[in-house]
Amino acid sequence: MVRTRVVGAQSGMNDPVLRILWVIFFVMLLGGILTGIMALLNGTIDISKVPETRQARQVIALKAELDEAENDTKAAIWQQYIVALLVNGQEREADKELTKLKAQIANETLKEDRAAYVLFIEASRARIQGDIDTAISTYEQARDETYAKYEDELKNGGDDGNWAKANGPDEVYSKCLAALMNLYEQKKDYASAIAAADAYIEANETDADALERRGDFNLANNDEAAALADYEKAFRFNPYNTDLEKKISDLGGNTDVDKTMDTDTDKATGEGDR
Repeated sequence: MVRTRVVGAQSGMNDPVLRILWVIFFVMLLGGILTGIMALLNGTIDISKVPETRQARQVIALKAELDEAENDTKAAIWQQYIVALLVNGQEREADKELTKLKAQIANETLKEDRAAYVLFIEASRARIQGDIDTAISTYEQARDETYAKYEDELKNGGDDGNWAKANGPDEVYSKCLAALMNLYEQKKDYASAIAAADAYIEANETDADALERRGDFNLANNDEAAALADYEKAFRFNPYNTDLEKKISDLGGNTDVDKTMDTDTDKATGEGDR
């Protein structure tokens, strides 16, 4: 029985049709392997461009969002995309996109004047490059220009369609203040950090993280009473923050709050969106 099977197998391999099929299969397999190797050598397939990092994935996501953006939101997404490119080390591509953004702003292609977005990008570039003083001055300029436009609309925009009354300052205003808080803290300029936090919280009253940070700045500035007041207010919006609870206890404060305020807590911490 064994001999019969061996003879059958040998006779199958001697079949000229089967031999041709095997030759074709191996030629195709070898061709596929060689094509892949040549593509890697020629750069057609670049394994270095696989988005392995969070920053690289963010660049891809923002590019897709930018391609689909409407005109009234395009500048804001464009600004985020360019900063993401800078963070990811793609400075040449960031410069190309910044040139395009500046051109559209200059030609009034975008619905509103977004010059402050360009300033924000330049400030972010300086921050990434470690030029803290330039970053601070440029963020301050972007902040001031954004707030000036808000005040002008608030005063002269009338009642109908007044975006300032409906929405408050443009989002880049809060982004500048958040960046300035970080930079002032790096320089240990706690008075300026507190001032930036004051302005940020005025526009974002229930932001528990900002309240806690202002408490940290006040504590570093040797004002325990102000720090405790900020910590306690932040804790009312985020009563599950154990680190914040410890800060309050260390200062002899009150952590007896209603922990059923889930809706307010979600709004303040962003947990509801995760």
